[in-house]
Amino acid sequence: MRIEHINMTVVKIEDTIKFLKMLYPTLEIINSWEGKTEKGNERWAHVREKGSDSYFALEQADFMDKTRLKMNTFHGVNHFGLIVEGMKSIIKSFNEKGIKYSVAEAIDERVRVYCFDQHGFEYELIEYKTDDVETRFKYYNDVDGKAGVKQFLQNV
Repeated sequence: MRIEHINMTVVKIEDTIKFLKMLYPTLEIINSWEGKTEKGNERWAHVREKGSDSYFALEQADFMDKTRLKMNTFHGVNHFGLIVEGMKSIIKSFNEKGIKYSVAEAIDERVRVYCFDQHGFEYELIEYKTDDVETRFKYYNDVDGKAGVKQFLQNV
């Protein structure tokens, strides 16, 4: 399974792009538009990691009917699970910018971190340490999953 895009209504596009650049340093804007339509003022941007065929479609709430932002808030989306590289660098950026996060798991197969952006969207960041798909999705009990967290954080 592959995801082509995630469409998010955000408060401020620039803030969301800055946050996503911490996760994907090669993030680029591939398309954007701002103007008037029959619905009123609209603003959107599509951003992706350079070379990726997946992207985020960002729509700015203050250029639209405010009810749309309210309608999308907590509309059954718990979090976005994103594959990242360089988790230690990401955590260093979070520490520098005061972004709160929680390392949920640090095991041989992966490291998982949960965080929120400045608009309240929750992200689960996953850095895989194996290319073996069968072991990537293996889950252990909480004791095994938490055992490596302290050691991982000591090396950040």
